[in-house]
Amino acid sequence: MTPAQIGQLLMQAAAGDEEACGVLIGRREPHIRVEAVLAGQNLHPMPARHFLLDAATLLHADAVARATGREIIGFYHSHPRGTALPSLADRRAAWPGYVQVIIGTTRQGRRYLCAWIIAADGAFTPLTIAPSSNRPAPE
Repeated sequence: MTPAQIGQLLMQAAAGDEEACGVLIGRREPHIRVEAVLAGQNLHPMPARHFLLDAATLLHADAVARATGREIIGFYHSHPRGTALPSLADRRAAWPGYVQVIIGTTRQGRRYLCAWIIAADGAFTPLTIAPSSNRPAPE
């Protein structure tokens, strides 16, 4: 992820008391690389504690990825009052093979990111977020 993309996620998470969410577009080979971040709308009836990504964002992300030879590699969401560890709800809703970036909040109100890859058995394995200097591809 570029520093600008990381900043985008942190700013979106800081913008309110509801869980922010969106889609990560990029490539999986030779390593997982986020090349675009698309913010979504949280349609969950309890958005302060859960998220439900709107279908329009998912469809748009799929179209962008296909048109540019990339793919949806994962999703992100925030925990406005919690850590960046996957919750039980996160574990139940996770898609195996996809990246999940969670934006956590410290007791002091600082935001931070953790990335996870979901295995076929539903296990979450941490990933290193390495800021890249590559320019993001157009959306």
